[in-house]
Amino acid sequence: MATALSAGRVIRKIQKNGIDPVYFLSGDDGYLQEFFIEELGKVFLKDGGYKTFISLDDDNEQDLLGELSAFSLFEEKRIIVVRQIRKLTNKGKDEMLGYITSPNPSNCLLLISGGEVKPNKFLDALKQNTVYVDVTSPEGQKFREWAVYIANRKSIKIKPAALDLLIDLQGDSLAKIFNEVEKLSLLMGENGVIDKSLIESTAIHQRQFNIEQLQKSVGARELGTSLQIIRNLLESGSSPTLITMNLSALFQELLWKKMGAQRPKFNWLIRGSVKRLLHNYESNFSIIEVREALRELRKIDVLTKTTTLQAISLFEPFIIKFCTEIYA
Repeated sequence: MATALSAGRVIRKIQKNGIDPVYFLSGDDGYLQEFFIEELGKVFLKDGGYKTFISLDDDNEQDLLGELSAFSLFEEKRIIVVRQIRKLTNKGKDEMLGYITSPNPSNCLLLISGGEVKPNKFLDALKQNTVYVDVTSPEGQKFREWAVYIANRKSIKIKPAALDLLIDLQGDSLAKIFNEVEKLSLLMGENGVIDKSLIESTAIHQRQFNIEQLQKSVGARELGTSLQIIRNLLESGSSPTLITMNLSALFQELLWKKMGAQRPKFNWLIRGSVKRLLHNYESNFSIIEVREALRELRKIDVLTKTTTLQAISLFEPFIIKFCTEIYA
């Protein structure tokens, strides 16, 4: 089975002019995908050319196949970015695999498959016959390393303490962090350096969380963090129904693992970063606790839809109960 290369490793090779004709990007981080495309363009299109974007959600596969077979009299270089490649027909898949064996040297083809997908012959063939690149969201120290690297590549001047504070405030989203960094860079001007005091003095100091972080904190039974996240999510307008769905998906995954059962289908509510930690979370809960959590989440779902009770008054007792092993 082919192993995905890290995006950083492939970008470093590209910067040394080591460009391959076809890349297969697999992962759920849209910011990393766009950063990869940007870095490739700096090298492959440095002497001219253009990018073409095709999504098989909206575009006809014949448009894609036409782009691949198009001949340029002046050998103009093109980066062709294709999303939703799983939507190719069988005929389209065969033609794509045929192209990969003999690609047009004037083209650089990027095939993008976001998120987790079930293995199949077509995707396996892409992994084996292209440069297979991992663009899943980085975590922990890797996340900070990516943030530092991107800041340097974009010539953004930010002090380490300021970057650490932004990471703490904005959570594990490269897109959110650099959206704020670029705003601050405009305030600072060309030669300004973003420091910690600037971040503390701006209106962005309210930390933002996402539901994935709630799944992680509840799975790890981190009471304080879970309470902070649920309050933040509800105050920022997150749907109680969506929160309930995501917590239910977490405990359903744990139940399947406890029962030794295979998941019946791909669960889009469980991202790869959470899935990789499920074996840790499984040891935190007994099967009785998992079943009880699912029953209580069903009650919360009904109550948020049929009563005027505030959602926070329903979620907080649930979190206290399942993060501290206090059972009524």
